[in-house]
Amino acid sequence: MRLQTKKFKVLLAGIMLAVASVPSYANPIPNGDFEKEDNGSLAFWQPRHVVPTSIPNNLTGSQDLSLRFVWDTVSHGNGKGSLRIECLGRQGGGKGDTAFGGIDSPADWIKVQPETEYKLSWLWKSEGVSTKSFVSVAIFCQSPGPVAAPPNGSKFLKFFATDKKADTKDWEPGSLTFKTPPETGWIHLRIEATSAEPAKQFKVWIDDFTITKADGTDVDSLPKNPDSWTPRGAPLPSDTLGLGGFNLPAPPIPYGARIQRTMKLLATSTPEHRNRVKILFYGQSIIAQNWWKSIVADLRERYPNADIVAENPSIGGFMSPQLKDTMYADCYPANADLICFHDYGSDTPEMEQMMEEMFANMHRLTTAEVMPFTHHISWIGNPMHQRGDDRDSEHFIQWSAKYGFEPVDIRTSWKSYLDYKKSTGKEFLKDIIHLAPTGESLWYKITMPHFTYLPATKPYWSDSIKVYTPDGKRFAADEKREYPVVATTLVKPLKLAFEGNRVDVLGAPMPGANPGTANILIDGKAPSAFPELYYATRGSRPPNFFQPMIRRAQVGKDPKIEVWTFTFSKMSKDGTDFEYEVKGSITGPDGKGNAKEKFVSNSGRLILDPQWFWIANLVKGPNKGAPYPDGTSCTVSVCGNFMDVWKPQPAVAATPNGQVASISWNGFGSVMGMPRVEGSEDRYTLASGLANGPHTLEILPNGDGPLGLRAIVVYSPPKE
Repeated sequence: MRLQTKKFKVLLAGIMLAVASVPSYANPIPNGDFEKEDNGSLAFWQPRHVVPTSIPNNLTGSQDLSLRFVWDTVSHGNGKGSLRIECLGRQGGGKGDTAFGGIDSPADWIKVQPETEYKLSWLWKSEGVSTKSFVSVAIFCQSPGPVAAPPNGSKFLKFFATDKKADTKDWEPGSLTFKTPPETGWIHLRIEATSAEPAKQFKVWIDDFTITKADGTDVDSLPKNPDSWTPRGAPLPSDTLGLGGFNLPAPPIPYGARIQRTMKLLATSTPEHRNRVKILFYGQSIIAQNWWKSIVADLRERYPNADIVAENPSIGGFMSPQLKDTMYADCYPANADLICFHDYGSDTPEMEQMMEEMFANMHRLTTAEVMPFTHHISWIGNPMHQRGDDRDSEHFIQWSAKYGFEPVDIRTSWKSYLDYKKSTGKEFLKDIIHLAPTGESLWYKITMPHFTYLPATKPYWSDSIKVYTPDGKRFAADEKREYPVVATTLVKPLKLAFEGNRVDVLGAPMPGANPGTANILIDGKAPSAFPELYYATRGSRPPNFFQPMIRRAQVGKDPKIEVWTFTFSKMSKDGTDFEYEVKGSITGPDGKGNAKEKFVSNSGRLILDPQWFWIANLVKGPNKGAPYPDGTSCTVSVCGNFMDVWKPQPAVAATPNGQVASISWNGFGSVMGMPRVEGSEDRYTLASGLANGPHTLEILPNGDGPLGLRAIVVYSPPKE
């Protein structure tokens, strides 16, 4: 038995804020035998993830990046169900890179007496657990009262736990005896899995939780009302949506028809040639919720030989008038293969124009396939908002058809599902608009059918994305591969005339040799000589909020890769008037500006339109009407989307346990990364952001080592 630790106190704070209404149930452990279901899901037990979600009654279950939770048909005795927790082996094992998660019983439900000894009992079995990879059963003791944020809510008092660190193939009993401290009013049960071993996989089954007093007498403090959940029905096959008998409305075009390049890259990846696929999720708070992580985890499970990298720099509260500016930093330069997009704001003709501008720019400035989402059902009981969201969604469908995008009609499917369930939809929301765990699960399930591979699709992307072999000939892709497999050792200068705005090379590591380098020229000049190959990030955030102080900055003449600092002074009470000084990390002090006038730095390297400031809104909102003090600063980085010298990476040694995915923060959003391993694509962007027209690429080996080259990939967005 272990006593309280700081880690569990932090976890409990998160648990206490994730609360649902509790149906009446006679068992002291709600659904402790895992035999009941509610709307096609395991009744009331919820994986915590980042936002709690349900476990559907199918053989797929619910998963995040490192764990899967399944309502299994394996059961102790004559039951129909047990809980199975699987560690998927995606953890690296280093600091901050462990598999970790849990599943919770209802908060404020298991009522107990203070200073009383109790015994929690259950059955469990396992495959693959160890002293570093195990499952824990924990009890949290809480003071009486509702669940709420401190200091108003129930207070954490103490916790008790026991671990399973040794395998047993057959069911064996587990138990935890504990004495509640003074002031205890209720207890909370949590099952938790953790692994600090790199790529470790294991499974644990748990069934038949009961709780009694230590002398064996019943816990009799609960109301003995009949439960409201139905017995478990037959589980659905693992390839269903997990939505009971509901069928999605048929889309106007086959699922996945307009993201087939992305799907081909995923489906044709092999252990020897792992295609790298970059997915950008972008928009405001709805797309910043956690359902996108389930999509990425699902795709990684289905296509384990693909290297999937996902980013989500979405900005809560940024509607089309604001997001159209940050797109220049976050979206257009991202070099994504697929952009998943959702935003609000086409209420007026001006906002409608801004929204379509973003659709048009994704089509005009990138070759990414785009998956826009229509709106879910929110603002329930507000006809004005409903009509506005209907109009927005209709525009998204129309613009998707116009620009060749893959729309996910969340709204139509959501409405149909609510009709099927005879529901108002409130249970899918945690406030008037944001998704509850059930809403995130529904969004994910409506989306996933679009990730369908249609191998017979003609490569409609071949005019905008062209692949060349090292001898300058166009590569003829087939149903098995998009890029050539055979590589050439480049020893002589290579020259290729192309038309487009971006060019990449795919290297081929040479085992046993240190790769050399090559100078890159575009139209006879180093890529760094082209100002259009630089871009400015959005501004940094103030200390008290997540939105940027500056939505956009523009790169001027003779740019350098550097960080620009804006230092503010003389700010008015409403934040609409202020002055600032600008300093570049390389350029040095470079001018002064104010809130009213266009700023061009003394060197001409940085340009700022006053409408791109977001300071007045931050002062009015999160800063509660107080201007930021003199000396407050904001940074904007100028980055390069090019490479003057190409230096391939050395070959990667075999990785016996496979890849280990990671989640990190790049300063603007979450990144679900995938490290390079043996067979991974060795890709380099030589130039991105060129004028979309004819150019000449030259690769000039420096003779300092071998240069393995598989392909040259040219990107040319539509010009219309």
